[in-house]
Amino acid sequence: MKKHLARVLAKLKITYGTSDPFKLCDYLNIDLRYEDMKQHPLGKTAWMLGESVILLDKAIEYDPRRYFVCAHELGHFFDDKGFAGFYVANQHFKGLSEREADRFASNLVFSFYVEEHGEEPSMIQELSAEYGYPINGQDYLAK
Repeated sequence: MKKHLARVLAKLKITYGTSDPFKLCDYLNIDLRYEDMKQHPLGKTAWMLGESVILLDKAIEYDPRRYFVCAHELGHFFDDKGFAGFYVANQHFKGLSEREADRFASNLVFSFYVEEHGEEPSMIQELSAEYGYPINGQDYLAK
């Protein structure tokens, strides 16, 4: 994970006392909305008229995946604000950005698990069941 995003994770935890992606959206005044996005993509980060907005698909509103998807979108918020137009012209950068957002989300939901349970998960499946962590994402956890 980029050092910048690792510092952001640490600062969020210290400043707000939580790794809950939904509470962080509240604290950071990021408007969070559920919209019918036809399940693709499950989330989107946007900046409209200078305001930050995270859109999540209505299909995951009551699904554990909402945690990971929201955390992923927060990763975009901190990593690439202002670069949305660049993605269209540079697919390589977009791929890197998506992987960094996944790394950010992975570590945020891991921290949230520890916050809620007082210990690290013994298996990745625990993160998946509670926070929608993709099983194939375990390579994204920073040690």
